[in-house]
Amino acid sequence: MSDISVNDANKFEDAIKNFPSNLTKKYKDRPLSDLLDEVKSGAVRGLSINSQKKYHRRVSEFFKWCMNRGYVNWNTNYFSGRAPKGDKFSEDGRAPFSPGDLNQMFSH
Repeated sequence: MSDISVNDANKFEDAIKNFPSNLTKKYKDRPLSDLLDEVKSGAVRGLSINSQKKYHRRVSEFFKWCMNRGYVNWNTNYFSGRAPKGDKFSEDGRAPFSPGDLNQMFSH
């Protein structure tokens, strides 16, 4: 584990950005390399921002635990603070409903 470097953290970050959503549900019989290319091209949907943040958080916490117990000899957690920026709404950053939409739905 002590062989892991900043370059590995960069590779993880790039991979998670291009990872397909619902891999085991929809694409279990397809090669991952093909799916990664299809996510890059937009043919297959990638992970949501929330899922990407979740995976980053889990990996960061794992390496924090490793550092605290002396399994890795790092001064800095290479995976900490690398989660993608963005909100929890749709891919284009908009809320699912505008205030006008909500007023119209609940006024009846």
